[in-house]
Amino acid sequence: CRENAASFPTDPAGGATLSLGDDDYLQITLTGTNQVSLYSQHTNVFFIGSNGYLTFHSGDTTFTESFANHFNLPRISACFHDLNPNAGGTVSWKQTADRVAVTFTNVPEYGPTATVSFQIELFYDGRIRLTCLGIGITDGLAGLSAGSGVPVGFAESDLTSYNACAPPDD
Repeated sequence: CRENAASFPTDPAGGATLSLGDDDYLQITLTGTNQVSLYSQHTNVFFIGSNGYLTFHSGDTTFTESFANHFNLPRISACFHDLNPNAGGTVSWKQTADRVAVTFTNVPEYGPTATVSFQIELFYDGRIRLTCLGIGITDGLAGLSAGSGVPVGFAESDLTSYNACAPPDD
C-alpha cells in the first residue's frame, strides 16, 4: 500500500553520515543482538550501496538498473539508479530501539542535476518501509529481491498506482 509522506518517519538527525563514492558501498553491522531480515534470512550485517539500494551477503557497485541486476542479490532497492553521493547530498544511517533507517537526502544522479531523497527502514520484527520524499529522476527501480534471479512470471508494477494503506488496527 502507499500513503503520502511530508517527512521521513525516522528523523535522520543524529545518525551516522556516510562517505560513499560513486558506485560504492559500505558494510553496516548492527549493535547488540538486533537483526533485520529479508525473505526469512536474518542478519546483523548489510551493505549500503551508493546507487540507491541495500544488499545482503555482499556489497555491490552495480549502477545500471535492470531486473537482472536487481534480482541477482538479496536486495532492497528504494531508487536503484546511477546515483553519485560523492557529488552532493547526504547518505546516513541510524539504529534505534526497533529499527535501522538508511536515508538518502538530495543525492544527485550521476551527471545530470536531478536528486533523490528517500529512506529505507528495516524493523527488527521483519517489516520494511520505503519512504520517498523526492524523486527527481525519470527512471529507476524499486522493490525487493531474494537474490535468486528474475522470478518466473515476474510482472513489473507501478508503485504510484497502489491503493492507500488501511488505518492501523487498534
